[in-house]
Amino acid sequence: MYQPLRLAPPPASLHLANVEAEALLLSALLAKPGWIDSIADKLAPEDFAEFAHGRIYELILNLSAEGKGVSAVALAPYLAGDELFKELGGSGYLAKLTGSAAFMVKPPEVADQIIDLAARRRLIDTLYETAAKTSDLETGLPDLVDASDAALVAAVEKREGVKPLSLFDCIGEAIGRIETIQASDGRVGAAT
Repeated sequence: MYQPLRLAPPPASLHLANVEAEALLLSALLAKPGWIDSIADKLAPEDFAEFAHGRIYELILNLSAEGKGVSAVALAPYLAGDELFKELGGSGYLAKLTGSAAFMVKPPEVADQIIDLAARRRLIDTLYETAAKTSDLETGLPDLVDASDAALVAAVEKREGVKPLSLFDCIGEAIGRIETIQASDGRVGAAT
């Protein structure tokens, strides 16, 4: 008797993420809310690998759209009952975000990396689901090919114009910003 193939879940290593970059982006948006408009149209809350980061980002977008101030203090009441937020450290986590080196990054570039990784995770998930369906003889081969093709097209469409950042590029950019700050006598508020 024919038994459909049951695939094991994809290895966790295939679920690409950079939660440090996500936290750094949130830090930058809290430090300089003026960056919000530059990424709001391209980065979605579901692009964040860490669900709580996506929730914080969604609140940042909502507060900004309502014309309210965006800060850790403004976000805290909205997140007070959120269990995932509590697991991250609650209000202390927001305070940690606001105390980071957010001035050293360009939020649009970090957002591009988050978008790229999210597109790759979605591609892996969709292709994995399609691979699992290949053992179902009721599913036609054209349908399987169409599903795979749609996954590839969706990944490319979401990713167009996104340039992934290498560690080398990130370090180079950070060093350049440090040099700019040092050249301005350490004034952190100097244009960077």
